[in-house]
Amino acid sequence: MNSLKVVFVNTDLVLCKWHTNKDVRAYIRRVYDQVPDPNQVSDPDPNQAKTEAFVDSEQTEACFQAFKECIDAQTDTEFFEKARALDEAYPKIGLYLDTH
Repeated sequence: MNSLKVVFVNTDLVLCKWHTNKDVRAYIRRVYDQVPDPNQVSDPDPNQAKTEAFVDSEQTEACFQAFKECIDAQTDTEFFEKARALDEAYPKIGLYLDTH
């Protein structure tokens, strides 16, 4: 991002919400882990390698929901209130967002 600021000094930066959500969710998953999917059906073929499916943990889902509430805020005041709550509840995520 530094090169954007150098080359396009007076240009506002616009981020894609889909890519931002994707990157933040991936980071949250690394911090709060995923859990084995309880709905996964075991492979009936014993000769085939077993693959294990995972789903987001409750903490991962709650953290990502708090992030989305920030992004979906309708006013600056609402955004900063939601961001403060996110930072207090999930400090590692708040630090990541402040530095990326």
